[in-house]
Amino acid sequence: MSPESRPDGRRRVVAGAALGAVLLCAWFALGPWRRAALERPRPEDVPLPSRLESLEPSVKAQFLERRSAVLRLLARPDSAPGKVADAVGELGIAFHAYAYHAQAEACYARAFELAPGSFRWAYALGLVRQERGNGQGADAAFRAALRLEPENVAVRVRLAELALEWSRPDEAESLFHEALARDQDCVRAQVGLARLALERRRPEEALSLLQRALAWQPNAVAIHQALGMAYRDLGKRDLARAHLSRVPAHKLDQAALPLADPLVAAVDAARVGARGHDLRAIRALNDGRFDLAAIEFRQAVLSDPDRVYARHGLALALFRSGRLQESADALGDLLRKDPSHAASRLLLARVLAAQGRLPAARQRLEALVADAPDDAQAVLQLAAVCLEDGKLEAALGHYTRALALAPERSAARAGTGLALVRLGQRRRALQVLLGDASKGPVDPQVAVLAARLLAASPEAELRDGKRALELARQAWEAEPTVSAAESLAMAEAEAGRFAAAAAWQREAARASGAGRPWAARRLERYERGKPVREPWAPRESLSHERVLAPEAGAGGTP
Repeated sequence: MSPESRPDGRRRVVAGAALGAVLLCAWFALGPWRRAALERPRPEDVPLPSRLESLEPSVKAQFLERRSAVLRLLARPDSAPGKVADAVGELGIAFHAYAYHAQAEACYARAFELAPGSFRWAYALGLVRQERGNGQGADAAFRAALRLEPENVAVRVRLAELALEWSRPDEAESLFHEALARDQDCVRAQVGLARLALERRRPEEALSLLQRALAWQPNAVAIHQALGMAYRDLGKRDLARAHLSRVPAHKLDQAALPLADPLVAAVDAARVGARGHDLRAIRALNDGRFDLAAIEFRQAVLSDPDRVYARHGLALALFRSGRLQESADALGDLLRKDPSHAASRLLLARVLAAQGRLPAARQRLEALVADAPDDAQAVLQLAAVCLEDGKLEAALGHYTRALALAPERSAARAGTGLALVRLGQRRRALQVLLGDASKGPVDPQVAVLAARLLAASPEAELRDGKRALELARQAWEAEPTVSAAESLAMAEAEAGRFAAAAAWQREAARASGAGRPWAARRLERYERGKPVREPWAPRESLSHERVLAPEAGAGGTP
């Protein structure tokens, strides 16, 4: 039996940890590592996770173990600064792993102060600052890291991405090339250069880079999106559509692309227990890797069956990956354990609606709204289900309520407008949609609806072709979707440019497929040189599939 395992040994460990906490608190709160006199600090100055006792045992033990390593070194006057720096940095990695970013930054900054020749802690400081949105601080730390390790690829890629954010394309291009010179298979650098090439109208160069990247990451959404743009610019529209069809409606950034990064790997490896699975799942969910997110959330549930957050996350990941019945089953299990869990009640209604079970979805949402009448998201979802189910008056009432609860929500404004359109109240719909247009750019969903009313209303006094085209182009540039393309077609037809209108409608039809009879009727009218006078078909909804602009010769808007 080790001394620590005996009862008296445990008492000594606890007493030593308490004394060490005082030393560590003073060290963090009062400045330099070697301070002659230490004042007694306040407990809140100690860099520990909030509600330490509430953490699961494995996570709590990890923090206490890493903190104890720092305390032991601080208790010895002869401890080398470099060793203290590494211990503090490892504590920072634990904070970073569990998203305590402020504490992680404090630890990394102190570690780099103690060991100014350490690439690891300079780079870590840049990484956590970048995650906290401090671009200038991240840039300074990354440049310090690059001076210490000039051959490092990851730091060059991160500096290049910061340069892109700050509209410094020449600097970004140079850094990406330097990264590829050191690692020719660096996918992040290849995609970064490809995006620059597309911006500079060099699609052949972009295509070459992206094809190499795709060989390494065949399922990366960011690569397929860029390939769609490259093939579009090269006039290979079938190939462009094939790649763009793999891009989901929500936008993804380069976070899902790999980067050989030992520090990120260390942060990921530090995540233990159910909380570790949660964090990996959240990262996968944000990257659009829904199947991986479901696996991680499922592991979290296995680690802690009472973990409601992980159960809800599992259901959400399954829903987003299209596994609707599995999602419904997971939500059923959760709600049997916690029937009042509002987020899961709302998600189950969304799943039921996606399965086409609209009455069941509406019944659940009505119960949820009865329990929480000021829950704008629940009211908005109820309105959407009523609208889809043809309950127009009920939908309008709920949308009006949602708009009153959350006037900043564009979905509430767009839904109110659409309900009014379907009820034949087009003038009022325009007033709702464009009531605050003078305050700035119109949201894309709102712009789509307003453009259609201005272009295709049966009432001549409501039509304004010029304004319709402005709004339709604005919507398209923000979100190049089927609905935006069809709005552009209506606006072009109202302006008398029927060839352009037909070209936009054909592209929308290619992207959306069959099952939309109104789309064929619109195209037929454009081909006959006639505008449409129905802004929205009875069963039509906003469609978010990506669409290519028509070819230049077809008269479309680039």
